[in-house]
Amino acid sequence: MNNRNQFPRLGLLLAAVPLMLSNIASIPFFDVERADRLPAQDAADDLPDETIPEGITKDEIDTSRTADAKTATGDSLRIDNLERPFTQDGMAYHPETDILAVTIAEDETYYYFSFELKGNDAEKGYPSATYGIEFDSDLDLRGETLLWVIGGQESQWNNEGVSIYQDKNGDVGGARAVIPDAFAGDGYETLAHPESGQETTDFGWKRAPAGKEGVIQLAIRKTLIERDYFFWKAWADGGAAAPALFDYNDTFSNTQAGSPDKNSAVYPVKELELADSTCWAAYGFQPTREQTGCCYKAPAKIKVKKQGEPEPPPS
Repeated sequence: MNNRNQFPRLGLLLAAVPLMLSNIASIPFFDVERADRLPAQDAADDLPDETIPEGITKDEIDTSRTADAKTATGDSLRIDNLERPFTQDGMAYHPETDILAVTIAEDETYYYFSFELKGNDAEKGYPSATYGIEFDSDLDLRGETLLWVIGGQESQWNNEGVSIYQDKNGDVGGARAVIPDAFAGDGYETLAHPESGQETTDFGWKRAPAGKEGVIQLAIRKTLIERDYFFWKAWADGGAAAPALFDYNDTFSNTQAGSPDKNSAVYPVKELELADSTCWAAYGFQPTREQTGCCYKAPAKIKVKKQGEPEPPPS
């Protein structure tokens, strides 16, 4: 038997181990089926396009319908899906923190997010809260990147008050993603853009289109998002507005946060006020199973009657 090549082969095998491990580590924690992407469109220059491509819209609850009663439905601190556009002082309703819909679109350079709010800030006349998008590229329902924007009235694309945060130590969501736990971590601890000493960044943009009340639009460079498929989660936050405290349900207890639901033992809203968020929505792929905190719901199973099967007795 010739043994001369045994050790070189062993060396090649050992050299391949790190690559195999890295491939294993990159496997998503969520079963997915890739979906057809929206057709890419050319960006005229480095600025976001004046005309945003058509996209996919996620509808949200209109809490103005129950605002006079100082209550809301659909709020769940347990899964950090908030619906509480009220102040802790008197449960005053603020339409600029009530998301009605968010539309995601893309071109070759940017992802765009158009927020449709119930209205502008009644005193300032424009969307004045902080608006954000979390991105989860490894599909574990923990954000890695946060586009965080202070609202404004400028109708042209600008980056005043635009920040991009990252969670480099992976502790957003605490010890268990989505649901509350005792380990809060330090949230989005890294300000990635603008970098130290810079006042502006061309990685993220915002505008409030003229003639469209209650609309604010955000854009982020696609190069900042690790993959071309991801979960995203939208925020309107006129209260805490603190990326270092994410996820909020790991930072605020039920008693501290309060609730907008009159049937709750911790009603009314307390420290966690003026906040509306979505569930985790999929983009660029189709989830194949339900998971806590994810928007996806599996299709209802329809029982097909077999031939010759007797009719069920009347109820």
